[in-house]
Amino acid sequence: MDKNIHVHFMGIGGSGMTPIAIISKYLGFKVSGCDISPDSYYSGALIKNNIEIQLGHSENQYCF
Repeated sequence: MDKNIHVHFMGIGGSGMTPIAIISKYLGFKVSGCDISPDSYYSGALIKNNIEIQLGHSENQYCF
């Protein structure tokens, strides 16, 4: 599998998306995400794993 793929998660601050994003990062994928709220219970874990969190949900955030 080509791991040079950029994966963008909408709703990355949620309890389901955060662990999937972190696992994807550890597997070698480039990971980013967006969420309505900049601060969630899980945002610290995302920041600790160097995963970019963008505010809001907009088409130009995930069209690469």
